[in-house]
Amino acid sequence: MKSSIYNIFVPTKDSSKFVAYNTLRGSTTIVNDEVKKAIQGNNLPDDKKLLEKLQKTNLVVDDESDEKNLCKYLHNKHKFDNSYQHFCVIITYDCNFRCPYCYQGADKNKHPISEEMLEKVIKCIKRTCKERKAKDLEVTLYGGEPFMFPKKCKKLVEETSQWAKENNIIFHLSVLTNGSLITKEIAEWLSDYKARIQIPLDGYKTVHDKYRYHIGKNKGSYEDLMQTFNYFKGTDASIHLRISVTKETYPTMGKMLDDLKARGLTHLHPDFCYITAFVEACNSFSPYCLKDSELYSVLPELWKMSREKGFKTDMLKPQVSPLPCSSIADGSYVIDPTGNIYKCWELVIQKEHIVGRILDNGKMELTPKYFETLSRDPSTIEDCEKCKFLPACSGGCICKACWNKGTYQASGCGTVKFLLVEQLKAYLLQEYPETFKTLLE
Repeated sequence: MKSSIYNIFVPTKDSSKFVAYNTLRGSTTIVNDEVKKAIQGNNLPDDKKLLEKLQKTNLVVDDESDEKNLCKYLHNKHKFDNSYQHFCVIITYDCNFRCPYCYQGADKNKHPISEEMLEKVIKCIKRTCKERKAKDLEVTLYGGEPFMFPKKCKKLVEETSQWAKENNIIFHLSVLTNGSLITKEIAEWLSDYKARIQIPLDGYKTVHDKYRYHIGKNKGSYEDLMQTFNYFKGTDASIHLRISVTKETYPTMGKMLDDLKARGLTHLHPDFCYITAFVEACNSFSPYCLKDSELYSVLPELWKMSREKGFKTDMLKPQVSPLPCSSIADGSYVIDPTGNIYKCWELVIQKEHIVGRILDNGKMELTPKYFETLSRDPSTIEDCEKCKFLPACSGGCICKACWNKGTYQASGCGTVKFLLVEQLKAYLLQEYPETFKTLLE
């Protein structure tokens, strides 16, 4: 037996105990100082029962085990698993808001997807799923603001979901929306699909209304969202808040959470997110963005605050991530209103990142850029190949790699490397307070 190369040890208040986490298997256990030192030094005791226990928790592995190869295998398996097909469809680049950090803000094409293109997209979804023998299909409504054109949203979802049902394919619906145009009827429609809905909230009303306001109405959207959140109470839809953390929103987070709680909106799942200004369209917002070093100290505070105020923070559990996200999965596509295909929604509008186009017959015509994206292999990236966080981030964000280093074939280190330990602690305190409160708080 030998020690896993993907172990992380988290100190606790009891100096003789550590939380051990394995990033390749996602397993968590508590070990004493003696066992920790033996594992770290790969000087394992001759104790069969202890070794069996450590093997079950993945802290030690068989001598012949090659974890790097296993990590690479899992990466490729998920990358080329076409049983799950994901189509993120941008209904329009237009929006009823003008948020200062929007990376689509400079785009001049505000026309919605045409009826003709919508038919092509629907044809493409059916054709691709059939050719790839998909078992699961996810459609994501995106924009701009997709519900500026609710009939187009409904046509896309209803036709593809019905087709999926007829072909024994499991259908999933997700939505990214500013939330201001959702009526009670739309909320009920989304609930019928058990949709996962992400809605941005930028701190308390005073700052949110400054950032996220209706064009030409001199009116913020905070109270609109409160009404929208109420529509979803008791429904089968799940509402996930994308809470932008900036220098201005951060000081208002406590007041925002208190307000949500006072309004009885604890069914919402907060997810605290950072904003970048890499794209030219939102460069003017850069003075308000937190530096990475600031963000890494702020986020754990917000997770704790959210937990103490009765909210279950979204996406908190550390994950084994064979892929950094769906952007480098062979079965994931972002389609814009003109029929251009991208691999990530943060790259849309930037013509140099177009990876294909939908043809009249619904077939995808892919460019060399598509295969350049999929060729990314984090096990060969210098900054990643020996990193114990690799199974938890799989090389990180391709957008960040491209922005910082000019290529997809580079590391895109983000919050995983610098926040996984704090994230693990926050998750354990949120889900298992009776076990970990005395050790970690």
